[in-house]
Amino acid sequence: MPNFSADCLIEKSGLLFRCYQPVFSTIISEFSEIVMHAKVSLATFRGRQAVALSNGHIELIVLTGGGHIAAIRSAGGGVNALWEPNWPTVDPNLRSFIDTDVFGDSLEGQLLSSIAGHNLCIDVFGEQSPGECDAGLTFHGEAGMVVWSSA
Repeated sequence: MPNFSADCLIEKSGLLFRCYQPVFSTIISEFSEIVMHAKVSLATFRGRQAVALSNGHIELIVLTGGGHIAAIRSAGGGVNALWEPNWPTVDPNLRSFIDTDVFGDSLEGQLLSSIAGHNLCIDVFGEQSPGECDAGLTFHGEAGMVVWSSA
């Protein structure tokens, strides 16, 4: 079981939140052989740019468009353990070209046009307040609506 220790305090909208950073020392020590031999490579997922992390046994694929964890599966293929949308998706920087008859013109529709697998929600889960929407903030936070670079 991971140990949790308070790392920081964040104030947002007049409320004070305590951040917790999990300490996975036991887990990492048990799986260090697997982790140490992981390989990172550029990949594609349903025609979109992605980054693959594989240790030869299991593969994790992260979309650069939105940072969503798109797939977790056996290395070399196999069944994806995560949800895959049954519609074509686009990178978030292309969302202005989506078919609004399919996705609508809401912030939620813009996110759905690029979502796959495990949705990355940072800094909020759900809809923004009307004031935040007026300021241009997006549904489920900014992370899922931007293009990430791999280093």
